[in-house]
Amino acid sequence: MSAPVALLPVAASRPGSDGWRRFVRSPGAALGLVIVVLVVLAALLAPVITPYPQHAGPFVDFAHASQPPSAGHWLGTDAVGRDLLTRIVFGYRTSLLLVVVVLSIGIPVGVLLGLVAGYYGGWVESVIMRVTDIFLALPPLALVLAVTSVLTPTLVNAMIAIGALWWTWHTRLVHGMVSGLKNEDFIEAARRAGASDAHLLFRELLPNVISTVAVKTTLDAAFVILLGSGLSFLGLGATPPTPDLGTMVSEGAKYLPGQWWESVFPGLAILLVSLGFNLLGDGLREYFDVDVQR
Repeated sequence: MSAPVALLPVAASRPGSDGWRRFVRSPGAALGLVIVVLVVLAALLAPVITPYPQHAGPFVDFAHASQPPSAGHWLGTDAVGRDLLTRIVFGYRTSLLLVVVVLSIGIPVGVLLGLVAGYYGGWVESVIMRVTDIFLALPPLALVLAVTSVLTPTLVNAMIAIGALWWTWHTRLVHGMVSGLKNEDFIEAARRAGASDAHLLFRELLPNVISTVAVKTTLDAAFVILLGSGLSFLGLGATPPTPDLGTMVSEGAKYLPGQWWESVFPGLAILLVSLGFNLLGDGLREYFDVDVQR
């Protein structure tokens, strides 16, 4: 009969007050946090805070089409008379939904595969990592374009296409960390105490990689938004009249340079949210004191 498993302390270091001081003293981290919080709040409260919430749907008002920024329409209107500020705020909903769905699919799969490959090694590691290498060898945009071109261009299919490749980076990241951690003394002590593989994987190893995964996730959010906007720009993402930043840039580009606001402001909105997530990710990297490759 095996001895009962003792509750062993997790070896992961906690950031503590030093990490928090580094975070709050970083102007970029604070700015990134403010941007992300404001964008999330704006997206959640879009029906309440936008001046023309009905413009987020199938609305047409040709009498006010293509108007430049004014007191009535702070960012102007598009070619069919819809308020750009309203559609940008609602467009953030689409972008953040894409982030949540893609990362909710990709991260658990990638972390699980990385844990298994790094812990067991041998042929299990070889199979998982060779498949991962194949996916990593393909340009992300090319792979997503291949998937979405086969499927009907919709937001759901765009999520499926991006989520189908997002596990790879997390698999490689977690595999590298676990390969080194599995030989540490605290893992050997837990194993000698009778800990099962599941206990070692999810109670000992996983807590030691979770901070690095959190930082990578924040940086990934910006990349997902850019990739999703790129698909929509090419007509392979969200379909009209759904407000989508990439689609708005694409439609507004037809009227450049005269009606510049129709593409410039949605483009700046993409830049703003991507910058916010990147700055926040850099701040979390300082807070947890980890090294995460972009």
